Amino acid sequence: MKLQPRIGVNVYVVEATFEAGAVPLYLHEISGLVVLLLWLIVPLGLARYHFERRDLV
Repeated sequence: MKLQPRIGVNVYVVEATFEAGAVPLYLHEISGLVVLLLWLIVPLGLARYHFERRDLV
């Protein structure tokens, strides 16, 4: 299989490594978005939790 124009190397590697339809869920684009949102939401949530529990005076 040759690399084709406008197809990224990652797509080529995934297609060459896994059978059709057998690609793991963590390699899907949506998984990257979920991880990014978790990296944003969890630290902000922890910061708010700690801020709300502390006395400002």
